[in-house]
Formats: sequence, structure tokens, C-alpha cells
Amino acid sequence: MNRNSIILIAVLVINMIAVSIFGIYFYRQHKADEEAKKAKAAAEALAHPVAASKEVVPSDDSFTRKVVKFESLVTNLAGDDGRREARISLEALCEGDQILKELDALKPKIRDIIIISVGSATADDLSSAEGKEKFKAKLRDDINAQLTSGKLKEIFITELQLN
Repeated sequence: MNRNSIILIAVLVINMIAVSIFGIYFYRQHKADEEAKKAKAAAEALAHPVAASKEVVPSDDSFTRKVVKFESLVTNLAGDDGRREARISLEALCEGDQILKELDALKPKIRDIIIISVGSATADDLSSAEGKEKFKAKLRDDINAQLTSGKLKEIFITELQLN
């Protein structure tokens, strides 16, 4: 091997290393950008936990009915020395023209009511169909006590995981 071929091989190896380093850098930058977008979306979800769906449920009466989705949450359950927890997502059928604005304005209070209600329930309460119905009725009544421009007609548990 002569000197020129050794230099050519060295330049090619250095070029391959440089291309690999740039490739790794841009790949990591792309992943960081994706994670930043996810974090921003999560922060926005926390800032606006009550979001109205675009779907309007047909109504037989004069009220406008809308389905709202509450932010998913995880909290400890009553009993078992706080070792059990529930992950729960809720949606509600609402009546009233201004209720969505009122729910948005009261979102910290409503989130507090939901956390207290879930935290007051035991795993046994949320494991049976009868217990879930009692929980939903009490939660609906507690939230409705805070509302003036409309009412929650029904609450739906869309996700429930007990750990």
C-alpha cells in the first residue's frame, strides 16, 4: 500500500465517523422536539381540563345537551391505608346553554370535587356496578350543587383502573 491509498482510507473513515455523529445528533434533536411537543400538549391539557366535544346529543326537550370530557386523574382510594389508587376518566351529559363556559370557569373546583369523591370511595365501592352507580349519582349531585347555568344530566365513567 502506498501513502496515497492510506490517506484516502483515513479520509473515508473520518468522513464515515463525521456522518455518523451528525446522524446521531439530528436523530436525538428530532426525538427531543417530539418530546417537547408532547410535553406542551400535556401542559395545555392540564391548563384546560374541561373540554367540550363537538358532538351534540339530540334532545327531545328545549335544553341544548352537550357531552363534556373531564381530565383523567389518578388518586388514592379510601381504606387500605392509601395503598390502593384509581385512574379514572369521566364524561358528562350536560344541559344548558352556558354550562360549558361555567364548567371551564369552575374547573379547579370541579377537579377538587372529583378528587375528593374518588378519594372517598373504596376499591369495593368502585368494583361493583351498584357502587359505581352510587358514586356517579353522588358526584353528579355534588357538581350540580356548584352550577347555576345548567346541570349535569348524567356522568359516564369512560376509564377506570384500580391498582
